[in-house]
Amino acid sequence: MGKPVIGLSVSMHPISEESPVREATLAEELGFDFVSVPDHPFGGSPTNEPLVTLAWIGAATQRIGLVTRVLGVPFRNPAMVAKMAETIDRFSGGRLVLGLGGGGADKKMRSVGIAPLSAGEKIDGLAEATSIISEMWSNPQVTRSGRQHGVVDAEISPRPARRIPIWLGVLGPRGAELAGEAADGWIPYLRYTTVERLTVCRRRLTAAAERAQRDPAALTCILSVEAHVGQLSETPVNAITGTPEAVAEQMVKFLDLGFDGFNVTVLGPDRIEQATRIAEEVFPLLPSVGAVAAVKSTGLVR
Repeated sequence: MGKPVIGLSVSMHPISEESPVREATLAEELGFDFVSVPDHPFGGSPTNEPLVTLAWIGAATQRIGLVTRVLGVPFRNPAMVAKMAETIDRFSGGRLVLGLGGGGADKKMRSVGIAPLSAGEKIDGLAEATSIISEMWSNPQVTRSGRQHGVVDAEISPRPARRIPIWLGVLGPRGAELAGEAADGWIPYLRYTTVERLTVCRRRLTAAAERAQRDPAALTCILSVEAHVGQLSETPVNAITGTPEAVAEQMVKFLDLGFDGFNVTVLGPDRIEQATRIAEEVFPLLPSVGAVAAVKSTGLVR
């Protein structure tokens, strides 16, 4: 038994070059298991690119895991993602978790010449990209022909020295089944779903893993949540707020659903204060969970 895996989503707003690094080094000091970065590469709101940001963070930290939450597959060639991920993982000493998603930003996709995709097509593309990336990490040459992504005799050198975990940020039942069949973990976002839907998807993930003759317990399930210790004047949908005891109590309900931990986006004007309060006041109240083997396989155990 071990403590839940807890990550901190760092700010991607380019307030200064040091902003993500400052939050990441604090998270490392506070005992968070990983930091995560979202992917919003285009649009009018200022943001940093996630893979570049993780490379910057990795150079400034020693232990903490590095997670993309999650890369929108339509925006990047999967073969190039495989190459970039290997480089970041190698330079960071084996700390990367590659989070992938089908891509939800339809307007932004159109703005850069990417044809809009249906929900089903996004899952199809995610499946193809996951397969290509995994195979390029493990095979000398890869040839895959898909409707959206394909490679012919593609190879990268060096290939990863270890199995880089892939977590899928998907919300629907079909996406959960894909995570169970082909990924190392699942990282849905509570803001965009419900407890009932998460429960259904968690069961579908387990069933899909069993059909694929995989051990469901070996998959890491992390729930992305928005949290704040204290009260907010306006609380986003599904955000977890209140006293440290109330925040921990709400988190425990999700651990009981079979999640191994959380990726926390802190709310409120003072991100540093909130990250500190969650680490020092909420972490100690969380019970042990049973997915220690899965956590160790990601390299994110404390």
